[in-house]
Amino acid sequence: MSKKPNPLMIGSARIDITPSGPEPLLGYFNERISTSVLDPLHCRMLGLRLDENRILIVQIDTCIIPTDFARALRREIASNTPFKSREILLNASHTHTAPALTGFFRTRMSANYRSFLLDRILRAAVLLASGDPAGSPGPNVHTDHEAEQWKPCTVYGGLTEYRGLAFNRRWVMKGGEVVTNPPKRSPDRERPEGGVDRTCGTVVFKTNGGPDVMLVNISNHADTIGGTEISADWPGIMEREIEAGSGKPAVVLPLIAPQGNINHFDFDLPEEQASYSEARRIGKAYAGVVLRLIRDMERVDVDTIGAEMRTVVIGPREIEPSELKRSEERAASTPSAGGESDLTACGLARGDEEVERELARELLLFNNAKKQRYEVPLQVIRIGNMRICAIPGEPFAEIGMELRNAVPGVKVLPVALSNGYFGYVPLERSFTGGGYEVRPGRMNCLERTAGTLILRELKKMLS
Repeated sequence: MSKKPNPLMIGSARIDITPSGPEPLLGYFNERISTSVLDPLHCRMLGLRLDENRILIVQIDTCIIPTDFARALRREIASNTPFKSREILLNASHTHTAPALTGFFRTRMSANYRSFLLDRILRAAVLLASGDPAGSPGPNVHTDHEAEQWKPCTVYGGLTEYRGLAFNRRWVMKGGEVVTNPPKRSPDRERPEGGVDRTCGTVVFKTNGGPDVMLVNISNHADTIGGTEISADWPGIMEREIEAGSGKPAVVLPLIAPQGNINHFDFDLPEEQASYSEARRIGKAYAGVVLRLIRDMERVDVDTIGAEMRTVVIGPREIEPSELKRSEERAASTPSAGGESDLTACGLARGDEEVERELARELLLFNNAKKQRYEVPLQVIRIGNMRICAIPGEPFAEIGMELRNAVPGVKVLPVALSNGYFGYVPLERSFTGGGYEVRPGRMNCLERTAGTLILRELKKMLS
C-alpha cells in the first residue's frame, strides 16, 4: 500500500506596524514628516511547510526594503526559526506614505522606526514558526490577527485580465523625447513608450476554521495619495474590501508585479488623480477583480515546494561625460523663489528647476560613491506548478510580462520590490529616450543591461 502524501501546511499572521508618532515618509525628493494616520500599516506573513521544505513570505507596507535591511532581517529570521535564508521572501507594497527605512534624496532615514520594524517582524516570525496559537506575541508585537496554528490547506489559483486602472507613465512626445508623467491631455503626447501588464494573478490558501490567505499579483504603483498622512494606499484598502466581500477573515499579501514604468494616471482624463478617494477607488476596483476571479478558481495540486536564490553581479549605471557636466552646472545653479511643496517626477515633466537640481545633485553623489559591482539577489519560489520570481527594485512591466510566459504550462507570478532595492530596471532601449526612470543615482544604480541580465538568470532558474 502506497503511503498517503503529507498535506501542505499553512500558517499566517498580520501585525500592525503603524508608527506611534511623526516620521519622515519615503517616496518623494523632498522630506515629508507625517502628521496623522489615514489607515494602518501592516506586515503580513504566509508560512508554508511540506515535508522538510518551508517557505516564508513577508510582505511589508513600506515604500522600499533597503538591501542592507533585507539582509539583516533575513539573517535574523533564519537564525531564530526553521526557515532557511533562501526560503524567505521579503516584499514591499511600495506605498509612498510610510516611514523611511533609508535615506532618499532629501528624506532622512528613521533609525528608530527601522529598529522597531526589524524587532517586531522578527518576533512575529518566531511566533508564527512556533505554531502555538496560545503563545504570547511578546511586548513589542501586537497583532490584529493572531498568528495561526499550522493547519492543512487546499490551494486555488487563477489569472484574469482587467481594464483600466494601470497605464504606462512614459510617453514618447512629438519631438521624440520620452517624458515620465507628462501633463494630462498634453497635445505634445504621441504614444506610450511601452506596454501595460493588466494581469491579476491570485493564489488562495484555504483552511478549515482559519482565514483565507491570498497572494495578489498586480502591476501598479502604490502612490495615489501624496501629502503627509500615513496610509497603506490602495493595497491596504484592497485587503479590507476583499475581507468584506468574501464574508470571512482574509490575509491579503499584495505582491506587486514589475511596475517601474506603470502607474494609475490615465493621461486622457483631465482631473487630478492624487487623493485618498483615488486610493479608495483603485483599491475597491482591484478587490472586485479578485473577488470575481476567486469564484471560478481551479484547485492547484501541490506535491512539492521549494526555493532557490542566486546572486547576479551587475555593474554600475553608466554616466556620459556630457551628462556629468550638465549635472555639475545644474547643481551649482541658484534656486528661484517659490517652488513645489512635493518634488516628484511630475515636476520633472513640467521642467521644474528644483527637481532638476535635486536629480543633478543625486547624480554627482552617485558618481563619487558608486560601486564597481552590485550583488543583486534573485529568488524563485516553487509551489506545485506555480513559480514566484522575486526581483529587487522596480523592473519595467515588460520584464514581468516576459517572465509570465517563460515556461509553458507553469504559472509564473513575477514580483518586484523584493529582497532589497537597486532602483529602476528599465529596458535597454529606454535609455535612448530619457525620462525619470533612467536618471542615475545612488538608489538608481544598475548598468543599462541589468534588465537583460536579470531576465536571463531568472529564465535559467525557472527552467
